[in-house]
Amino acid sequence: MATRTKPPCCWPGVGGNGGGIDLSRIDLVVLVACSVGRLRQDRRHDVEGLFAELAAHHGRCAIAARWPIADCESATFAVEVMRFYLEEAERNDGPLPPFARARALNRARRALVDRDAPVRVTEHLAAAFEIYNFG
Repeated sequence: MATRTKPPCCWPGVGGNGGGIDLSRIDLVVLVACSVGRLRQDRRHDVEGLFAELAAHHGRCAIAARWPIADCESATFAVEVMRFYLEEAERNDGPLPPFARARALNRARRALVDRDAPVRVTEHLAAAFEIYNFG
């Protein structure tokens, strides 16, 4: 009879191994899914959910949507955020300057909401994304 081992888990206490992952070396996580940026899922549970778990495991910064969003527009938006973020990182040889992540988010908002942009996103989608933890 073959025995199955439990797969490693990401969060402590899940899967029975009590381990976890250290996200402290990851500077930015962009979560492209509906409402994962909400801190209050219902009245009984405050500050629970995916971002709270990321923060608990030393995640430095996350960008997440606070309400339902459209998939294709969200992917376009995430690519633009990362493009501006990587441009900022390439300009600086050392650590990123203060608010580099927030600047990347705002530059993507401006670029994609502009009426003359080749690819546009709605103001509703651009406003949905919020930055959590260190900007």
